[in-house]
Amino acid sequence: MGPQGVSAGRLAGESGVSQPTLSLWRRDALERAAMSTPLPDKKAPRSTREWPLLEKLRLLVEAHRLRETPDARAALLRKEGVTLEQLEAWRVAADAALAPGRSGRGRKETPEGTRIRQLEAELHRKEKALAEAATLLVLKKKAHALWGDEDDSTDDGSEK
Repeated sequence: MGPQGVSAGRLAGESGVSQPTLSLWRRDALERAAMSTPLPDKKAPRSTREWPLLEKLRLLVEAHRLRETPDARAALLRKEGVTLEQLEAWRVAADAALAPGRSGRGRKETPEGTRIRQLEAELHRKEKALAEAATLLVLKKKAHALWGDEDDSTDDGSEK
């Protein structure tokens, strides 16, 4: 149960109590909690699909402030009628929309961004060429070490 709950099977393995017994205890606890909670207001919770972006961001910020206290964060989410999965989906969407270097929908890339991309591509091409040149130099040195100079291979006194 809760936003960071453990599955009944895993809890049964860790505690040594059978899974059906744990499920029975959970059901009894939920029934007792339902009896002790007051009736909700007549105002039904809003569907999260109709939340404006600013409301979603407000809730993301509040939940982020409470990240160190999971119980307080869970209480906030219950109060707002939002699940942890919905909150995480909103966070991922906000990160993608606000990520630097990514142009969002309808946005055109700036001239500076275009120039940076061109320079990065040119730098990458030059780095590859430099690596190839360095490899050729190493191979040349190894060949020279193995076979020596070609001019040294002829003997001056034998051609008379």
